[in-house]
Amino acid sequence: MPEKRFSKREAVEFGWRTMRANLSIFIIFLVVSMLAGLFFSGFAGLFEKRLPVLSLIFNLGYILLTIAINIIGIKIALKFCDNDQRAIAEVISFTPSRFLKFAAGYILYSLLVTAGLILLIVPGLVFMVKYQYAIYFIADKDTDIGEAF
Repeated sequence: MPEKRFSKREAVEFGWRTMRANLSIFIIFLVVSMLAGLFFSGFAGLFEKRLPVLSLIFNLGYILLTIAINIIGIKIALKFCDNDQRAIAEVISFTPSRFLKFAAGYILYSLLVTAGLILLIVPGLVFMVKYQYAIYFIADKDTDIGEAF
């Protein structure tokens, strides 16, 4: 069986073609996620001094929204990679258990990279590269956190 080689050029060309063909979806996703983030962070800042509890609620909402946007963004990108043009409703649907797994995996990845960067720069970079796709496994295949890492 002939060995299949990976071509960086073909990968970049595929990514560019896919992005150009679906540019409107990417722009809409970016604008909606930015507006939603501005809404939560804006109200959190507005209530920071007068109503700190309400500010905390908006900050928590911002964190949860960011996690949801990351899951949806990863799922959309992977659907385009697989050339799967299913409905957006399928992409934005995810279970609470997957959301919690993704959040825990995202936090674990961030802590690993941060701890590695604090200890020495090199371990942080190693952890960053080694585990960069763990959250993709969780978002796409609903993999357990330990298995994803």
